[in-house]
Amino acid sequence: MRLTDKCNHRCAVCGQYGEDGYNRDDNELPTVRGNVSVERYKEMIDNLAHLKPHIYITGGEPFLYKGLVSFVTT
Repeated sequence: MRLTDKCNHRCAVCGQYGEDGYNRDDNELPTVRGNVSVERYKEMIDNLAHLKPHIYITGGEPFLYKGLVSFVTT
């Protein structure tokens, strides 16, 4: 689950913000208008639970998603 595109790092090898990353020039990115709520992510997982999926949390930098702790602890 890609929780956010936000990132405060600029790791050289990153495919998003690195030297050759597609988000390298922040000036060309669309404005982020908000985040998906924790409740919506939980609803998505509940709807898929019968499939027993493996959930990977990614981003940008997932720790910049304000609801991360609430999301992973419930």
